[in-house]
Amino acid sequence: MLNFNHDRNIEVDWVTGAVMMIRKDAIDKIGLMDERNFFLYQEDQDWCIRMWHNKYKVAYVYSAKAMHNFMRQGFKEPLSKFALYQLKSTWNLFRKYNWKKNCKSKKFDRIY
Repeated sequence: MLNFNHDRNIEVDWVTGAVMMIRKDAIDKIGLMDERNFFLYQEDQDWCIRMWHNKYKVAYVYSAKAMHNFMRQGFKEPLSKFALYQLKSTWNLFRKYNWKKNCKSKKFDRIY
């Protein structure tokens, strides 16, 4: 999220699951995070995609402050079980939203 002005609220593609605030009616409509396909990684992206599909907005709110001191283990240790979880979850996200088909048709604007 380095490619925009962080001094204002802005609609974004997705936000990290480390810090999310979601309306209860949105959760009631789209459901909880998908634990079948995702473990530790990409469940936040999947949730944001489901938000878009149900006409909810995903936004960065500049006045919200949070501290998250735990770095992604899959990034920190590329040959760990966490890296495997990250790879598997990323693969499942691609499969769930059929990105291969969408990329071939050149639908790059929120193809999910």
